Amino acid sequence: MTHEELERLNYRILPCEESDLEYLSEKLEAERYLHVPPMPEAQEEDIVLIIAAEDGTVIAGCITWIDNWNVAELGVLWVDAQYRKRGLGSALVRETERLVKEKGCYLVTLDTCDFQGKPFYEKQGYSLCGTIENSPRGHCDNIMMKRLDLSSEKDALAAPPTETRFAIKLGTKEDQAFLIDKLKEYNVSQAPESYDGEGYVSLGKKITTADGTLIALCDAEFGLCRDASFDLWVEEGYRKQGFGSYLLREIERDVKEKGAYLMVIEALDWQADFCQKHGYTVCSTIEDRPKGHRSFVMRKDL
Repeated sequence: MTHEELERLNYRILPCEESDLEYLSEKLEAERYLHVPPMPEAQEEDIVLIIAAEDGTVIAGCITWIDNWNVAELGVLWVDAQYRKRGLGSALVRETERLVKEKGCYLVTLDTCDFQGKPFYEKQGYSLCGTIENSPRGHCDNIMMKRLDLSSEKDALAAPPTETRFAIKLGTKEDQAFLIDKLKEYNVSQAPESYDGEGYVSLGKKITTADGTLIALCDAEFGLCRDASFDLWVEEGYRKQGFGSYLLREIERDVKEKGAYLMVIEALDWQADFCQKHGYTVCSTIEDRPKGHRSFVMRKDL
């Protein structure tokens, strides 16, 4: 499908509106659950854990997200510089694993840059699934996982924090925002040339018929590391006609013009073929995520 063909057939390509992005999210979620229904009793949830000093100042914390397939993602782990090497990070990881396992999670995933904590997580029993080279630019991002249903007693009984006077407690939304800011601050200090954006920008486009009927839509999230990812949906009656390929090319061009040098996408096994046909290569594979399937992290240099 080309731009000329779209015009000849009276199709229109337009920017996405907020309602379009909500529709895209709903359609993608419905398709995922068509392939793999949510686990019984599973519930999407954020878990924020913090450790505070005697004056109440937060000195360490972590944020974990649980999905409806009982998979947890340890998204943020931060310890104040003057309190590192005291076992606080290990204590937070163990407590996170205990809580998510109680909630039915069988798997924890995470990604950690080369200047962050790969050796630390290996000591906690996490294994490397793959690496995204040059992400952020000049560094690499390591995708790691740990099966909680296969973890040994040795993992569960790892040494407690060196300083037991610090207690772990649940955090608030304000604590969550604080931890995200602190991790970003640390990342910028380690790779200042890579984190040169102010935040994430959404760039969405859609194709409609002349009467406004939606055919396809694609949204890219352009990141502060000058990388981007995308979500794509084509209505069932219009698939295998080139609409998805056309939109993806448009989005790739748009984010490249904004300065992105890399596209990264997390694809499930029923989505990977489309991505490979458009130049995306697998750099990480997680087996049995969700159960009975595989998830891939795929990349394309722009």
